[in-house]
Amino acid sequence: GKLELRVPGVRKFFDRYCLPLMDRKKATITPRSFVDDCLTIALIWERIQVVPEVWLTCMFSTQVKPFIVLFMYNRPNATTADVVRYCHCLLRLFVLLELDEAGFSSQKYKGFLFSQANNILNSEKDINEIEDIFNKYISEGKWERSDVEKSIMEYSREKLVFLNEYLYSAQHFTISQVEVADVEHIMPKSRIKADIMKAYDLNDRNFTQLIEQLGNKILLEKSINRSVGSNSFVSKKGYDLTDLTSQKGYRNSNFAIAQSLASLSDAYWERENIMEATAKAAKRICDFIFKDENK
Repeated sequence: GKLELRVPGVRKFFDRYCLPLMDRKKATITPRSFVDDCLTIALIWERIQVVPEVWLTCMFSTQVKPFIVLFMYNRPNATTADVVRYCHCLLRLFVLLELDEAGFSSQKYKGFLFSQANNILNSEKDINEIEDIFNKYISEGKWERSDVEKSIMEYSREKLVFLNEYLYSAQHFTISQVEVADVEHIMPKSRIKADIMKAYDLNDRNFTQLIEQLGNKILLEKSINRSVGSNSFVSKKGYDLTDLTSQKGYRNSNFAIAQSLASLSDAYWERENIMEATAKAAKRICDFIFKDENK
């Protein structure tokens, strides 16, 4: 809905989310204490909103914001590393929500987070203990890894494209500014649609399913994405023999997956490439979600 910035809207947000989580619903709230608490929350948010992992986690759901603030509320000396580790805990849960038919109000999500509010708020609980709580919960069997992998293989939206880039970058010790990017389709959605459909004997629905798979999507700078358009794979990589001075291609991108594609010797990006890239992304994301299994 429309962002509510008037004082009644701010108070409604505070009463609905923050006070119940802080176990202060029955406390006497004076105008001064209310303003002080709001100021504390605003200062916390000003400090942590620049952390890429905070942006990435909030991209999956704005419902996550009170729980990030909750962690920081009684931990003024928490390090950026602590914030990142805590965001990873929340991100794993909200990625599962993204792939689930259930909504946030489900007991699996909202119920769990509210049940752990006191632990999250408790400054005596360090980040290792918080991580253990999430690890145990995710590994309890509410989600099967094979089912999650299948859901990722069938996923057609864009949020996981940002997560996949983030995780790939972390694996290769690079930094990608995922918050400033376009989503690029490697095999284009148009231009050669008829040729692709004929080559693979696809109808419109099958074509859309192929093109929208996670393995066919990467992040790319807006200027480069506009430049490559619906060109051939060789041209998109940045090796256009008609313009050897071109600086617009995957090889000129700062995004790790685009750079890796530019180094491929393949002249074409085929259905098999998409399937393989999607399977690798599914494994990468599941390794992140079910991290307790990979210790």
